[in-house]
Amino acid sequence: MKLEQWVLFIDMLGYREINGEINNDKYANDFLDFMKSNEKIFNDQNNPEIKNLYQSESFDLYKYYEIQTTFVSDSLIINFKPKEFEELLSEQIRMMHSANTLFIIMNRLQAYIYNCLKEHGILVRGGISNKYCLIRDNYAVGDGVIDAYLNESTRAVNPRIVLSQNITDNKQFISAFNFISKQIYNRDTFLRVDDDGVYYLDYLKYNIRIVSTTMLGNLDALKTVNGFLAVHRDVIKQKIIDIDQKINIESEEGKLKVLNKIKSKIIWLKNYHNESTKEAIPELEI
Repeated sequence: MKLEQWVLFIDMLGYREINGEINNDKYANDFLDFMKSNEKIFNDQNNPEIKNLYQSESFDLYKYYEIQTTFVSDSLIINFKPKEFEELLSEQIRMMHSANTLFIIMNRLQAYIYNCLKEHGILVRGGISNKYCLIRDNYAVGDGVIDAYLNESTRAVNPRIVLSQNITDNKQFISAFNFISKQIYNRDTFLRVDDDGVYYLDYLKYNIRIVSTTMLGNLDALKTVNGFLAVHRDVIKQKIIDIDQKINIESEEGKLKVLNKIKSKIIWLKNYHNESTKEAIPELEI
């Protein structure tokens, strides 16, 4: 028996522009160090100490999954590959465990998103698939890689991490995910759906809620969340300033169209940020 497989393809937006400005060893090494720091975020989460912590929990992630990661240029591929196990689970419990794993994934993505924002003002966009993938020796293969990539490149559009339709069509899984949202965090869900019908991870809502429910009174945790949201706000504000400057000096119609398309994505992220912070932390609105 196996749980659901989760394959993520995460792209760093603006990487090409940053990479094009690297013209000496210092800049190159600095950026490579940044990429290594992103890799370390996920490698550290697979260390023995973390695995031992999960063994004492009601849901032992590493009993059910092998976690594999690799970077392909500016893209991060994460594979939660399910292990075979003899224990017989009802379909409801299998979906609950699989949904619990998606919460763990969302939690782990926070550090990666924060590092990209803080170090280089980089926004990310991604897709999630439940199809097959295997990562070995930094090579990733399988239809799950292609499916996650297509969701990132064709369905995400804006800086968000979307779920494939194959996942969201599974009503039993969505029900399990929403049940955990309600029981643990007292929220109806941490999935959002836009007018385009595409579901994506509501990582800001989760970021805010996890502190207010499980870390109440923990000042360090509150500072961490406020710091994340402040960096998120500041990067968006700067992106709007930068794109407006480019639009104001551009006269070629084709390039203006591209710039306005980029701006619409930043405005989408601004609106998402404000909707997430307006009630909980209104002083961090843009």
